[in-house]
Amino acid sequence: MNIQSFAQFITPIPVTEEKWVQDVKVKKGKMTKMLDIPDGKTVTDVYGGDPKKLAKDLYKATKDDKSEANGMLAFAGNVSHKKPNLFTKAQQELEIVDGDKS
Repeated sequence: MNIQSFAQFITPIPVTEEKWVQDVKVKKGKMTKMLDIPDGKTVTDVYGGDPKKLAKDLYKATKDDKSEANGMLAFAGNVSHKKPNLFTKAQQELEIVDGDKS
């Protein structure tokens, strides 16, 4: 066995840091369609300062399925590099939305 070739085999591969999450462009998805967000707008454009309204509207749109609404908010909240964001705040609001139809 050639020692030099063995040493080349176990040499660590350099790792580069990637910032892939920050550059993600999310397509119009299920939440956007369920909330009837107009073309050219995002959920953040429509609900930007009101996570409580987002939580209530999404809860109603999922026919009171808190688990489904929570899953959509969790996914959207994880895509954004900024924490807390509209979706993580709406997730917290969803915890207190308990069948409130108002």
